[in-house]
Amino acid sequence: MNGLLNRISPNTKNLCVFIAGGAVGLFVFRQDKFNFVFKLMDGFISYFGIMSSVSFAILAVLMQQFDRKSLNAQCVSEIKNEAIDVAKEMNVEVWRIVFMLLPVLAYFMMSFFNEYNRFGASLLASITFSAIVFSIFLPFKYVSFIRLQLIKVVEKKEDEDAQKKIKNADELLEDLKDD
Repeated sequence: MNGLLNRISPNTKNLCVFIAGGAVGLFVFRQDKFNFVFKLMDGFISYFGIMSSVSFAILAVLMQQFDRKSLNAQCVSEIKNEAIDVAKEMNVEVWRIVFMLLPVLAYFMMSFFNEYNRFGASLLASITFSAIVFSIFLPFKYVSFIRLQLIKVVEKKEDEDAQKKIKNADELLEDLKDD
């Protein structure tokens, strides 16, 4: 199933999520009782706070990756390419944070102005549904980033150990040749 989802372009996936969110909003708009949306938002606010903090953690991991790679880089072009890749990924995370905080802001504005109406409930349901769908794979992405970083650190240490052993073997051979 995951392979099939990777074949679909990201823009198509985003469009499908927004269409489904619009359908949820339309469903809520057609209901006689729509106050349940406002009652559910307390739990969703906590959820979006947690998911936003995961995105902030991903930003921190990205910066750590860039720092590690820039220290190990041999030339400026490697650092430049890595900076471009990290900047793209950071841009995605920043937009994800904004999108997850959008339902919180919408709920705050509706609560502040005491506008609990049908249109507000449908808009809030639509935005909340889309934000939840976009946040589902976020923890898996974070774990994947951490796992890749751990693997790269271990590989680097293995390479350093191998280089050290080769250097010691070369020195031993030189000493044997001299004797």
